[in-house]
Amino acid sequence: MTDMHCHILPCVDDGAGSVEEACSMAWKAWENGTKRIIATPHFCRPDQRRRRSVQEYRRYVYLLQQGLRELGCGLELRAGMEVFATAELPKLLDRQEVLTLADSRYLLVEFYFDERGDYMDDALRLVADRGYVPVVAHPERYHEIQRNPALAASWFRRGCILQLNKGTILGRMGAASKQTAWWLLERGLAHVVASDAHSVEHRNPDLSQVQELIGQDLSWQYAEILLEENPRRVFQNEAIVPARPE
Repeated sequence: MTDMHCHILPCVDDGAGSVEEACSMAWKAWENGTKRIIATPHFCRPDQRRRRSVQEYRRYVYLLQQGLRELGCGLELRAGMEVFATAELPKLLDRQEVLTLADSRYLLVEFYFDERGDYMDDALRLVADRGYVPVVAHPERYHEIQRNPALAASWFRRGCILQLNKGTILGRMGAASKQTAWWLLERGLAHVVASDAHSVEHRNPDLSQVQELIGQDLSWQYAEILLEENPRRVFQNEAIVPARPE
C-alpha cells in the first residue's frame, strides 16, 4: 500500500514527537503492508509556532529516510505538506513556498472543520487555476460536507481528489464523520484512503484494518484502488483512475 497523508516527520507538528516515534511509525506501517509514505506535516496553520522552509522539510525527510535504511526498513519516504488554506495561499503558491505530494502536481489542502462551503470552493478553484490538482484532506470531517455532501460530489466532478481518513471510516472520529465517509465511499466519490497518522498508537499508520473492511463490505478491487493504485499514482505523478465500489 501507499500512504499519501501521514504526520511522520518528528518534532515539526502534532505528529511524531521524536525520531524514535517516527521510526516506530515507519516500522508499523511497513510490517502491515505499506511500502511508500508521503510525509505531510501541517503547513501554514494559524496555530503553528514556527514555519519551516521547503528546504528544511526536504532535509528532514532525507535524514529520516537514511535512518530507516540504516535500521533495515525498506519503506520509501517522500516529502509533501498538508497545506492549510488561509488568505496567504495564493502568495505561497506563486512563490513556490509549499511542497506538493512527492513533487507531483497534487497539492494536499486542509480547512477549518467549520469552514464555510463557499470559502472552500473558492480556495480549491484558486489551487486548480494555478495548475495544481487539489487533494482535499478528509472532506468527511468538514461540517459543511456533513450537512451537504453534494458539495464534495461537485468537487469530485470538477477534478479535485477526495482523500478519506482511515480513522473516520473505522468510526474513530465521531458518528457524523463516519456516516459522511461511507456516504462518499458507497457512491464512488472517493479517490484515496490514507492514514493521517499522528503517532504509533493513537491514529497510527497501519492501513491493513481499513483495507480489509472496505474489501469485505464493498469490494477488494475498490480497496486496492483506494489504498494502493491511486496513492501510488500520486506518488509517481500519474493520473488518478476512477474508483467504484462494484
